[in-house]
Formats: sequence, structure tokens, C-alpha cells
Amino acid sequence: MRYLVLVAGLAVAGCGAQPETIPGLWQIETLDGEAFAARATVDLSEPGRISGKAPCNGYFGSREGTLPALDLGPIASTQMACPDLSDEGRFFERLEAMTSAVEEGGKLVLSDGAGGGMVFVPAPAE
Repeated sequence: MRYLVLVAGLAVAGCGAQPETIPGLWQIETLDGEAFAARATVDLSEPGRISGKAPCNGYFGSREGTLPALDLGPIASTQMACPDLSDEGRFFERLEAMTSAVEEGGKLVLSDGAGGGMVFVPAPAE
């Protein structure tokens, strides 16, 4: 009987709630498998929010669902121009398409469910 109780206890322990956040500030490394030369970050450390710095502008928005599901609301940003504005447009376009976020192997991996994705590494302290 103890064996059955132990197994049931393990099964319940393994069904814990999924995290609402992924701590830390993350800097983009690759976009759809290719190095992303411009600097951009993402922060998922606040429940229900996404924020960061794109190549030119700071941004923020809402997110719903329980991770790893990623359902982003509209993303708002400041409106500054810079030489990396085309990279920023690509960054936002792909970010809005992402549907999952997981931390694995010390990296944050966002994916769109169709083979595309964004890989982030911990951002250096500023």
C-alpha cells in the first residue's frame, strides 16, 4: 500500500503549476536560425507583461496564457529613429508571431510553432 501512496504522491507533485514568468533580461542571439546583428532584449519577468528594448526603441505589451504558451497582445513602443530601424521592424514582426517561450540550456527560446524562432541569452549587466 505504501508503494501506491508514494506513486500517487509523485504524480501529484509532478503536476505543479506552470511558471507565469521567466526571470531576467534576455538579449537576442538568433532570429529564425541566423545571427541577429542588432541589439534587442526581452523581459518576461513580470506576470502578464512583456517588455524590452528593440534595436531603436523601448517596448512593452501584455501577454496571456501560462508559459510555455505565449499569447502577446499589441506591442507599443517609443518612436525614435536610428540606423537599425529595418532590423527593428523585423524584430517586432517576428516577436508578435511567437507562440511559446521556454528556458532551456541557459537560453530563452521563443518559437512560432511553424519552425521559426528567436533565441536569447542572458543580457550583460549594464
